[in-house]
Amino acid sequence: MRRPIRAGARAGILMIALTVLSIIVSFTVKNYLASTVLSLLFTVAVSIASVLFYYAFIIIARKHDAGLLKTMSWMFMVVSIVFGVLYILFTAYMLIAFGGVNPTYSPEFTTAYGNSSAGADLAAESGNAMLAIGVLFGFLWLLILMVILFITAFVLNGIGLLKLHKKFSIAKPVGILDIIAGGLCVTIILIPVAGIIMLISYGMKVNLLFKASKAYEK
Repeated sequence: MRRPIRAGARAGILMIALTVLSIIVSFTVKNYLASTVLSLLFTVAVSIASVLFYYAFIIIARKHDAGLLKTMSWMFMVVSIVFGVLYILFTAYMLIAFGGVNPTYSPEFTTAYGNSSAGADLAAESGNAMLAIGVLFGFLWLLILMVILFITAFVLNGIGLLKLHKKFSIAKPVGILDIIAGGLCVTIILIPVAGIIMLISYGMKVNLLFKASKAYEK
């Protein structure tokens, strides 16, 4: 890749656009299957784009000996990839478990072929639902863990960005926004406000990457 920093900036634009689209879809698309599939596609695309985005910051961190920024960028990459993989597995399982993919539990299957063993089917479906709930709770615990890691990394990433303010003046306000957003997430009730600040922060990070690309990539 000739210009990885510029590629990271473009990936950042894609991340912001897909995040906004995902929010819109969650409120406008009422069909469960369509909403789930779209959400899955957006999540996978954002996970892939985030690798390019944070790798660009790793390159910048190396040039400025910003160890904390480099470490947090690696952490963001790992969390994004792990979350993407888990989301794919979880979505696929939930669709199968609740009949989105497996025709055994669909109304069309029952109508066409009858239900001669209703009691056995009910027991099997009940057990399947309990297993699905167990997987859901397991996923939620993993999600909570990753959210904690994300918030921690977001604050530390902001601190790391402050080290770049001598070269890029925009780095200081971005770093401050990251610290504020991470702090607001801890309150839980102000997470929506933190989300808006994060989107603004990502937009400014894209701007920073374009500036860095002009400075380092000819």
